Amino acid sequence: MSSCAGGRVGVECTRRLMVVAGTCHFVRAAEQLHTTQPALSQAIRQLAAELSVSLFARTTRQVSLTPAGSSFSRRRGESWACLSLSPA
Repeated sequence: MSSCAGGRVGVECTRRLMVVAGTCHFVRAAEQLHTTQPALSQAIRQLAAELSVSLFARTTRQVSLTPAGSSFSRRRGESWACLSLSPA
């Protein structure tokens, strides 16, 4: 799994964020992304650190988007939709 750190948020970082946001479950998201939960958690932590925001509120039983995470995923989702609809 490539890092989301490095000064820019790419397609892979966006995909990880969107899957976690959609499932609200890191283990299920990791399964969908064909990776491990620790690797996914680390990538999300790196992305959050790069953006200087907390993207998810996590407890041992619950994952939810923070207001910043919700805003970021909404904007990224709009961008993602544009990429999916653009002609080849």
